[in-house]
Amino acid sequence: TLNNRTVVIITLLLASLPLIVLGGFRDASVGTDTSNIYYLYYFLPYSVRNASLPRKEFGFVLLIKAARTIWGVDYTWMLVMICAFTTIVSMIGILKSSSKCKAFYVALIYLCFLYFDSFNIMRQMCAVSIIFAALHFIEERKPFRFFVAVILATCFHNSAVVCLFILLCYFVRGN
Repeated sequence: TLNNRTVVIITLLLASLPLIVLGGFRDASVGTDTSNIYYLYYFLPYSVRNASLPRKEFGFVLLIKAARTIWGVDYTWMLVMICAFTTIVSMIGILKSSSKCKAFYVALIYLCFLYFDSFNIMRQMCAVSIIFAALHFIEERKPFRFFVAVILATCFHNSAVVCLFILLCYFVRGN
């Protein structure tokens, strides 16, 4: 028989698969950020010290370089990787939620309000998914781990630094 953890992992992967396929195998014209990523993917190797590229966060540029040079994937599979990252990491954040009822509502909010926006804001969604998965560190009273997650998320999009206010609230409340 399958144990509960295995069932949860299989369910997570099955729930994520259609979202990953839909988001990953889209055309470069679908989503405003997709064309920027397309440009970055194909012109990153030819830029002189990245000076000719629009400013992008270190983590995202590193991800694109790794996808292109280390793993040797083409642009479409890089999109699949990004969609898999944002979707699976977000789902892990949902699963780590302290309340299963709350997890249902969080999943519903993710699907209704965030998933399709991820077509337009890919770098931001990478950062959001990292923060989303790290929120349980606040519930578990592990502020340093949450801080590290915010720093990691900031490598994908600078706006993630705003999440440091969550830590400020944590310390002000005294919890």
